Amino acid sequence: MVPGDVIMLSSNGGRNLDTIFAAPFLDMLGTNVPLTTVYSKNMSAMISEESLRARQSGVKGDIQQVKKLTFLTAKHFNDAVPERGHSKYKGTNRGDAFGFVDIPPITDAWTLNFEAKKTIYGSTLVTTGTVDKDPRSHIRGDLPEPVFFNGWPAPFYENMFTVVSACAVIDCTAGPGDAAKAAMMAKLPFVGICLTAEHVTALTRHLVDWVLNAFKNKEHLLYRATFAEVRQKTAVTPKKPAGWGNVEDTAPKPKNKSSRMDTRQKKVKAKGDSDEKPPTKKAKGTSGKQASSESDSSDN
Repeated sequence: MVPGDVIMLSSNGGRNLDTIFAAPFLDMLGTNVPLTTVYSKNMSAMISEESLRARQSGVKGDIQQVKKLTFLTAKHFNDAVPERGHSKYKGTNRGDAFGFVDIPPITDAWTLNFEAKKTIYGSTLVTTGTVDKDPRSHIRGDLPEPVFFNGWPAPFYENMFTVVSACAVIDCTAGPGDAAKAAMMAKLPFVGICLTAEHVTALTRHLVDWVLNAFKNKEHLLYRATFAEVRQKTAVTPKKPAGWGNVEDTAPKPKNKSSRMDTRQKKVKAKGDSDEKPPTKKAKGTSGKQASSESDSSDN
């Protein structure tokens, strides 16, 4: 290892996982460095029970809230990393535990259908053997599901980048891209290692969509007022299929019920008035008849 490098490994608390995880990094420079010359520091990250139960709906009884983090350095951790406080949690990097880490709801996860997930995982996909036995397995390919179920959220990575005073990040398990999002928030150079070429393409598209949405969100750290204004001005008006014209041109105008009722009432009144003569005309007509009858009687 090179002085200044900090390797963070995350496990679920299994036995000897820190030693197993450390093995690939012992030959990083082409020389077999004994494990005794690599210093390690362990931390326990405690996950919020409420958020974990919400993510693992239906799980009853005890739930595992603690995950183990192992930091590998070329010299003692306290000499390699200055003392820094947690940016999202209480305490400092001199302690051996911190929390509580909120896991976002499953609805916020990056989702794709099962067929797209298979292309992303490629040969690394491990099946449990229960999918074919599921009577609903034939419709699974059309249902959206999280591309990666387990993993740390972006705020966790933001905190850890602060704790170790990171200058650049190499993520060996890019997964859903939460570490990449945290690196962008912290304006750090980032390299993520993906499972397959399809994973690279899909994750890049997902991150681009995330950034563009952040540019438009006034509450987001990446908000860009100019971009949001231009995006709003250039919004395309939805159109109907060819031959139908624009929506606003062909959309039927709403009918005003009150105006229709008023028209009916006017017609009814007009019709009623035509059956009866106006009072003035009736009086004039009556006097005319009386005059003619009187003239007839005088002639007789």
